[in-house]
Amino acid sequence: FDELINVSLSYRLSLGQLPFLEVREAFQTGALILAPFLKLYTLLTGTTDGIVLFSRLLYLLAMLLLAILTYRSFRTITAHKNAFYLAYLCPFFQILSLYYLWYDSLLVVFLTASSLFLYGAVVKKNRSNAFLAGILAGIMALCYPSAVIIPFVMIGVLIAVERKITQTTLFY
Repeated sequence: FDELINVSLSYRLSLGQLPFLEVREAFQTGALILAPFLKLYTLLTGTTDGIVLFSRLLYLLAMLLLAILTYRSFRTITAHKNAFYLAYLCPFFQILSLYYLWYDSLLVVFLTASSLFLYGAVVKKNRSNAFLAGILAGIMALCYPSAVIIPFVMIGVLIAVERKITQTTLFY
C-alpha cells in the first residue's frame, strides 16, 4: 500500500505539481529524488505501465552503487574477501521489506554514501571526497529533513577522532 502511494506522489511531482504548494504530504521531500526518473520513464515508454517495477529497479541500482562504494572503501583496510562480503549485504538491505526509494531508504543510502566519502576524505586527505560527502549529506537532509542534525554529529565525531589521533601521535 505504501509503495503505491509513494510512487504516485513521485509521479504527481513528475507531472509538474509544485512541491509544498500543490503537494501537501509531509513526506514529499523523498519524492523529489524519484520524480525525475519517473518523468524520464514515462517519456521513454509513453505509459505508466511497469512504473512500480521501474522504481524497484532504481532501488536495486542504488543499492548496487552503494555496494561498489562500500567495497572500494573497505578493501584498503581489510581483506578483499571481507570487503566483498560487507558490500554483498547492501543490495539485500531493505526497510520493512519495502524495495523502493523513499525518504527512509534514501536516508540510509545517502547517509552511508556520505559517511564512506567522509571516511575517504579523512584517510586519503582528499578534499573532493569531503565535498562529495557534504553534497550527499545535503541530499540526505533534503530527503529526510529531520536528519539534518546527522552531518553535524558526523563532523563532531570526525573532529574528536582527529584530535585523539593527533594527541596520541604527539604523545609517542
